[in-house]
Formats: sequence, C-alpha cells, structure tokens
Amino acid sequence: MTPLITVDAVSVAYLAPGGGRVQALKDITMDVRRGEWLAIIGHNGSGKSTLAKCFNALLVPGRGAVAVDGISTRDPANARRIRQIVGMVFQHPDNQLVATVVEEDVAFGPENLGLDHEEIKRRVEESIAAVDVAELRLRPPHQLSGGQKQRVAIAGVLAMRPQCLVLDEATAMLDPEGRREVLDTVGRLHDGGTTVVSITHFMSEVPLADRVIVLNEGQIALEGTPREIFAHGDALRQLELDVPQVTQVAEALAARGRRLEPLPITVHDLVEALA
Repeated sequence: MTPLITVDAVSVAYLAPGGGRVQALKDITMDVRRGEWLAIIGHNGSGKSTLAKCFNALLVPGRGAVAVDGISTRDPANARRIRQIVGMVFQHPDNQLVATVVEEDVAFGPENLGLDHEEIKRRVEESIAAVDVAELRLRPPHQLSGGQKQRVAIAGVLAMRPQCLVLDEATAMLDPEGRREVLDTVGRLHDGGTTVVSITHFMSEVPLADRVIVLNEGQIALEGTPREIFAHGDALRQLELDVPQVTQVAEALAARGRRLEPLPITVHDLVEALA
C-alpha cells in the first residue's frame, strides 16, 4: 500500500530576525502510512511544527517534495484538495473557532466547500457525534472548557471528511482531564480508520502511537515503535527529551539487577511485568 503522505529530501529555511537564515528542516525523507498513528517528538525548535505544516501545504518546502495521496503540495491549485485530505488541529483551539454557536462552527468548513444544506447537516451530525459534543451543539464556544473547545475544533476538521488528522501540540494547553478527553476522541477516530499524526511533547502520549519519529535540529534522529524509541533512554535525554515515568521505573529496576522484558512503556505494561 502506498503511503498517504510522502516527504522526499525536504529542506525548509526561515529568515532570521536581523538577517540570515535559520534551517528548520534539513533533507528530511519520511512518510505517513495509511491508517497508522504516527507520533513526532523533539525538543523546542527541532522542526516538528514546520514538518507538520508541510503535510497539508500550509508550508511549501524550499527544496524537496511533499505529496499527499499522490498530489504535489507545490502546485497552489492542489491546496484545497490537500487540505480536505489532511486536516490540522492546532495548540490553541480558540484560533480555530469562528462561529458563535458550536454547530455553526462545525458547519463552517462544509459551507465553504459549497455543499448543499442536507449534506452539511449530515456532516455536522456525524462530526459532533464522533467527538461526543452533541449536547453542546447550541452552546457558545467561549463557554466551553479547553478540552471541549478542542473537541469542537476536531469536529470542525472532521466535517471536511479528512483521511488524516494532524494534531500540532493540540493537547499542550489543556489540563489533564482535557487531554484525556481529546486523546480518547482521537483514539476512537483512529480505531475507525483515520490516519493520525500527533506532534507532542508529552511522553505519556507517545505509547498511543504505532510509530515514532524523533527530530533533532531539523533532522530525523531516531525512528521506530514507541518501545524501540524508549529503549534509547540515554539518547533521548541527550536530545533534551525524557521517557515515560513507568520506563524510568524499569530503568531503575534494571540498574538493581531486575530487568523487565519487554520494556514497559505504560502503567499496564509495568503492572503486567511486575506481576
């Protein structure tokens, strides 16, 4: 099966304040596979958000090529179709909420596609049900909690019927309950076949993914399953990253002669290994 998104030798540079250029991505080659959950992690400034913006043509690389479902992001005429395939949810949900009532906000995208009234209504119903905000449909977004706002933002993206959902630090501004709400929602969507890319600095979220890419200074430093990545605890710390607390417990036990196999990366893993 061909990947949904392919990134081929992509480099991106920004103009720096006062002159000069900052290289955000350096010759990145990777892909996003259909139906997978891919986590992308790295320290601040490693290029995570820049790479995410390349996935749906919000950013066109200076060098290299990005294709979404075989469609080049370099041609501006393709942007609308690409953004229907790849939907993005950003860190601040308020930046994506545009209407005064939840259901109107969810309808905003389909309305801009020029869909007929019945199709818009159907998409709104399906999207608010998918993220479990049907009871909030007539509420003003400013009255919602952070987690509820982010779920409404996801519903707005889902109404465009994307094949891939990109979460660019979408849980960063939420409290633990809000993060749980959003991650539960994303998990259900992934189980239903939606491809997910999550940009995150919460190591506790990474075990939810099928595959992990670690960025450092605009390049891929590590790639593998969550368990494979967290087995390189010392390398991650050198990259200014950490490992989940349960993995730290496993490392401490290993240092005392009690190695747990396989390496636990969730609380359930740790309980099973100790039992």
